[in-house]
Amino acid sequence: MQAVLPGKPQPTLQAFDTVYWEDQRVIAYISRNALIILRGPRDLAQTITLDDRHDLSAVAIDKATGKIAVSTASTVHIYRPYGHEYGAAVQWSLLFEYTPSNGDNLITCLSWGLPDEILIGGASLTLLSAADEPRESWTRKLANPAIHASFSHDAGLIASTGHCDRLAKIWRRLYFGSDNERFDAAYLAHPAAVTGLWWRGRPDEERHTAAVLYTTSADNKLRVWTDVNSHCVQILELWHELDLLACIQPRQPAQEQRRFIFTIDSWDFKNMIENAGSSNDGERERHHRDHLREMTAKEPEICVVLDDAGNMSAWGLERVGHKARHHNDVLNMAYAEDAFLAFPTDVATSEDYMRLTAFPSASQDGSLATLAHHFSGKIDWLTCRVDSLFDPTKQQQRIRLQAPWTGHSWSVKQLIPAFHGSTRFLSLSDENEAVVWQSSVKEGEDSLVQHSILSLHETAIDGTFFADDRFLALLFSKSVEVWDVGLRHAKIICEAELANHLSLLSLVSKQASKADILVAASTGLQCKVWNFVSTPTGYRLHTLSSSVEHRFKTRKLVKSYVEPGSLMSDCASDGSLQHWIFVSRPDEAGVITSVDLTPSKHVVLKGNNEFRFVSPGVPDYMAVTHEVGNAISIYNLDSQCLEYEASYPEHHPIKWITWGVATDDVSILGVVLPHKIHILCQARVNHRHNKPPWINVQTIDLMNETPHEADAAMWHPASRNRCHMVVDTVARQMFEYTSAIGLSNTTAGGKIKTIEHDLVHVAAQLNGALAVYHPTMIVELISMGRLDIVFRTLKTLEKRLKFFAEGDQLDSSLDLDILTSPNSKIEHNNVERSEEVSGDDSDEFNPAAGESLLASMKSSALSHISRSEQEGLTHLVKSLCVVRTYQQSVDHLGLRFLSEFQYQQLREGTPMKWREVVWALYSTSQEILLDLTTRHLDSKLLWEDAKSIGMFMWMTDVEAMKSRFENVARTEYSKTEERNPVDCSLFYIALRKKTALAGLWRMATWNKERTATMKLLANNFDDPRWKSAALKNAYALLGRHRTQYAAAFFLLAGSLKDCVNVLANQLGDLQLAIAVARVYEGTETAGPVLKELIHARVLPHAARTGDVWLALWAYKMLEQPIMALRALTEPLANLVVVDEDDASPRTYRADDPALVHMVEGATAPAGTVEKLEARVGAMKLDEGASGVPSMLDGFESPAEEKAVEVKPGMTVNGAPRKVVKEEPSAASIFDNFDF
Repeated sequence: MQAVLPGKPQPTLQAFDTVYWEDQRVIAYISRNALIILRGPRDLAQTITLDDRHDLSAVAIDKATGKIAVSTASTVHIYRPYGHEYGAAVQWSLLFEYTPSNGDNLITCLSWGLPDEILIGGASLTLLSAADEPRESWTRKLANPAIHASFSHDAGLIASTGHCDRLAKIWRRLYFGSDNERFDAAYLAHPAAVTGLWWRGRPDEERHTAAVLYTTSADNKLRVWTDVNSHCVQILELWHELDLLACIQPRQPAQEQRRFIFTIDSWDFKNMIENAGSSNDGERERHHRDHLREMTAKEPEICVVLDDAGNMSAWGLERVGHKARHHNDVLNMAYAEDAFLAFPTDVATSEDYMRLTAFPSASQDGSLATLAHHFSGKIDWLTCRVDSLFDPTKQQQRIRLQAPWTGHSWSVKQLIPAFHGSTRFLSLSDENEAVVWQSSVKEGEDSLVQHSILSLHETAIDGTFFADDRFLALLFSKSVEVWDVGLRHAKIICEAELANHLSLLSLVSKQASKADILVAASTGLQCKVWNFVSTPTGYRLHTLSSSVEHRFKTRKLVKSYVEPGSLMSDCASDGSLQHWIFVSRPDEAGVITSVDLTPSKHVVLKGNNEFRFVSPGVPDYMAVTHEVGNAISIYNLDSQCLEYEASYPEHHPIKWITWGVATDDVSILGVVLPHKIHILCQARVNHRHNKPPWINVQTIDLMNETPHEADAAMWHPASRNRCHMVVDTVARQMFEYTSAIGLSNTTAGGKIKTIEHDLVHVAAQLNGALAVYHPTMIVELISMGRLDIVFRTLKTLEKRLKFFAEGDQLDSSLDLDILTSPNSKIEHNNVERSEEVSGDDSDEFNPAAGESLLASMKSSALSHISRSEQEGLTHLVKSLCVVRTYQQSVDHLGLRFLSEFQYQQLREGTPMKWREVVWALYSTSQEILLDLTTRHLDSKLLWEDAKSIGMFMWMTDVEAMKSRFENVARTEYSKTEERNPVDCSLFYIALRKKTALAGLWRMATWNKERTATMKLLANNFDDPRWKSAALKNAYALLGRHRTQYAAAFFLLAGSLKDCVNVLANQLGDLQLAIAVARVYEGTETAGPVLKELIHARVLPHAARTGDVWLALWAYKMLEQPIMALRALTEPLANLVVVDEDDASPRTYRADDPALVHMVEGATAPAGTVEKLEARVGAMKLDEGASGVPSMLDGFESPAEEKAVEVKPGMTVNGAPRKVVKEEPSAASIFDNFDF
C-alpha cells in the first residue's frame, strides 16, 4: 500500500492523541462521527463509526490500559482493547457510553489519570471511573468552559483553562483511593490569553519526577512551571519564560510572526541520542553526536520552536524541577534555516492553526516522529534523525514528510477520474463534500495531495475535467456548473440550466481545435451540448446545435474515462451495446458550430439485458457485470467477441469495475469485491493450452487494512510511469495501492526467488515481443505450418550456442529477419523444404544438429526465457528431431500433429485437443501417423491411450479403424492380471464379435457372472425376447452404476442410440461414444446415429464453449464443408440452435492463428481471410521488435482466489495486433470438397 487517507481530522484542540502501549505505537484521531485508530503512518488499525451523526470533539488514550475515550458535546464513549492477550492484532470495542449527570453539553477535552480514571472537561470538570461501569467520583462546574484540561503524569494535578482565559487553574488532589475525591486549586496568571498547556510525560522506568507544566499564551511566550515545593499554596511556580519571537531572528523580517513549538522529554531525548548514528557517518557527524551525548547527562527538556519560513531554534532546559538553579540552565542547542514544514496556503482564519506533538520513532534508530495537526483538515506524520535535527550545519532534508492523513469527513460515494494520462481525480462524499486530488512526488515518493476543495449546494450526479484539468464541470439535477479548480478553494465561473425533468447521467469531455465541448446526455430522448468559451467579461457556456436528439433509446449510458469523447449505449431491448463517438463540426472559420454522434463499435452481450455495471476501456474493450453482481464478462468490441468470463461466490458480489492503461496498448481491469480487489491484465493468448488472455496478476486483500467494505475504486496515473489504484470504503477511508507485484520464479539453483515488479513492467512482460526461440513462438510457428522458419531458427540457435561463453548475451532475434525473408512464406510442399531455407547441407537442421543444440542448452542458460521455458524448448527440440526425420513423407498437417504428439508425450502424455485432432483428420498421411503413434505406444493400445491422441476421432480408413479398435479390446482384456471380460465387452460387441467375447467368458472361471453371461450370449439377439432381456440387464446395470458395461448390453440389444447416449451422458466420455458409433456403423464419416449425436451433443457443446475446432471436426464428419467454412467466419451460435442462455458469443478460439491458415486457398467470402488474419494476436511478430525476458510467462497469480471460477472456453485474446507477413499460397483443407 502506498498511502492511506483515513479521513479529515476535526479542527479541535484535542482531535488526536498518541501513546506507546503494549510495545506498539497507537494513534487515534477523530473525523466527524468516526474514531480512526492507526499503528503507523500507513498502518490503519481500525475505524469506528458512531451511529450518532453528531461531531466528535475530543479523544484520549489511556497509556496504562489502552482504553480509548471519545466524546461528542454531550456524551463520552469508552472503548476497550481486545485480541492482544491472544497474540492477535488489537481491536477496540465499545465498553459503555456515558452522559454526565450535570447535563454538560460542552465537552471539549478528555484526560486519563489513574488506571480506569478519566477526566471530562467542558462546562464542568468531571472525574469518572471507567472500569466496567461508569461512576462519577468528583465534579465541579466552571465559570468559563474549559478548552484544555489534563492530568499530570502521576494524576496528582489537573491543569485547565478556558476560552480567552488569562488564568490557568491547577487542581491538586488531596488524597488518593477515595470514592469521594477532593481537590484544592490555585491559579497561574498570564499577561495574555492562554493558548495551550501540556504536561511533561511519564518516564518509562518507575522513578519519581516532578510535575512540569508548559503553557503558551497570546504574547508568544512559553512558560515552564514546576512543583518545586509540593506543600506550597501556589502548587506550581514559574521555572522559566521563553520568548518565542526572540528565539528566531530571520535574516529577512517576515510579514507574519507565527511560532510553533513542541517539546521532547529528557528521557526520550537521551534514548534517541544513544540509538542515533550510522556506519556511513563522517568524523564531523560523530563529533556532533558525541557532543549531544554529553548534553544528555544534564537531562535537558528540549523545546523546539519553528516558524512558517523554515527557521528553527532548539533550546535545552536543564535540571527542570530541581531546587538548585543555575544561571546557565537554559541553553540554545541549535539554530537552522532549513526546517521546512508543509504549511497550507490560502486557508481561512479559523483553519490557520497547527498543533505539534513529538515522540520517539518505533524504529529505534534515533528518529523523532512528529504529528502536525493542521486545522485546515490534515495531520502530517513527520520524521527526522534527532542528531540531524540539532545539527547547526545546512541539511539537505532535515524533516521528512512520512504520510499525510486527510480525506473526507463523510463516506465517499463516488470517484471521478480525469481522462487517461491525467494525475487528478475528484471524490464526492455523502454530505456534498468534493475534493480534487492530485498526485505529486515528494522526497522520491508518490503521494496524494488535496489540490482543490469544492463546497457544493447539492449532490452532484457526475463530473468531468477539461481544459488540461484546469476546469471541472459538474452535473446536477437541474443545472451544469463549471468550477475553476486551479485554486485551493474552487469557485463557480459559469453555469447552465437544464430541463426540470431531464434524467441526466453522464458528461463527456471532448478536446476540440478551438473549443471545449461538454455533452449532457439522458437515458431518454434528449441531449444538450455546450461550447465552453472565454469572453472579456469571463466564461460562459454557449449552447450548440446537435443532431444527437432521438439517438438514445436506451436504459443505460456510460462514459469511458480512458478514451475521451466516447459514450457507450446499453440497448436494453436486445442486449446489444453500441459504442458512440462525439464528432464536432466546425464551420469555415474553424469555429465549432454543432456536434454529431457517430456509431463506432457494436457487440451483442451474452445472457439477459439486466446489467449492473457497463464499463468501457481501451483499446476497444468493454467489461460488463449482471444484476446478480457476481459474474464479469470482458468483450472485445473490435472483433465482437467475448474474451473473458469469470464468476465469484454469491456472497462476494462485484461492487465496482474500473479500467486502467498499463502501457499504450495494454489494458488492466480492477474488479472490486467487498473485501478484495482482483487486478486483471491482458496477456498473450496461448491457444495450445487454452490459457486465458486475461490473468489475475494481483489480489488486494482489503481485510489487511480495514474491515469495512470497498465501495468504489479507480486507476490513478501516478508519476514516474506508474499506475496506482485508489479505493474508497463505506467508512470514508481512501487507500492508494502501488502497482508493485511480487512474483516468484525458480532460479538456476532450484530456489524460489520473489521479485517485485511494477504493474507496467508486468504488462510489458505479458504482452511484449517474444524471442524467436521462445517455445511459445516455436509452437505458434508450427501450428501455422512454418516449419521451415522453425528449423532455420533452431539451426541458427545451435550455431550461436556452439561458441557461447559465460557472460555472452544472446540476441532475442538471433539476427534473423524471418518475416521479410523471401523464404518466410509457408511451404506445404514436402520436397527440399529445408534446402530452400538453408542453401547448403551445413545449414540444415537435422537430428545431429538437434543433439548438438540439446547438449549446448544443457550447459547454458538462455536469456529472454525462464528456466521452465528452456525445459519446454528442450522438449520441443527433441520432438522436432523426430519430425525432421519424417518431413519428406508426411504432409504439412500431419507434421503439425506429429510435432504436437511428440512434444506432449515428452511432457507426460498431455491429451491431444480438438485442434490436433482436426489436423490429423484432414491430413493425407494418416497411415504414417497411425503407425508412428501406435509404435510409440508399443502396440499396447489401451482406450485411455487412444483417447489421449484422439485416434478414433481422426481415422478415416474403416478397416484400419476396426483393426485398432480390436487392438484396444485385446489390451483392455489383458490389462489386469485376472483378465476380466467385462473390461472389453463394449469393444467386442461394437466390433460385432460376440463369439469372441463368449470365448473370453468361457475362460473366466473365477468370475461369478460367468455362467449367466455365457448362457445369455448364446442366444440370438435379433429375437425380440432376448433383445428385451439384454435391455433389462442394461437398465439393471445402470442402476448399479456399471455404466460402461450397461452400454455394452444396450449395444447387444442393437440399440446403438441408447448406447452412445449412456456413454456420452452418464459416463461422460464423448470420444468413446463417437468411437463406438463409428466402429459399429462402419462408415468413414457419420452414420445415422453418429449424425444425431453430433447434432444433439457435439455442435451444441461447441456453440456453448466457442470451440471452433470441435465444430470443424463435426462438420467434416457430417460432410458439410460450407458449414465448416462458416464456422471459421461466424459465431457458432449463428450456426447451431441452442438455448438463448446457453448461446456463447464469438470467442477467442476463432482467432487462433492455426485457424487462419486452415482456410488459406479456400474460395471464402470477400475479406474473410483478411479478417481472420487480423485476429492473430497471440504474439508480436513486428519486424525489428526486441524480445523481452519472459519470466512471467506461465506464472500463477500471486494471490489467485480459489473461489474464482473461470469458465472453460470463455477467455479470449487481447486486442488484435498487426502481423506483418506475406499472403501465403497453400493447399487448403477444403480442396477435397472442390473449393
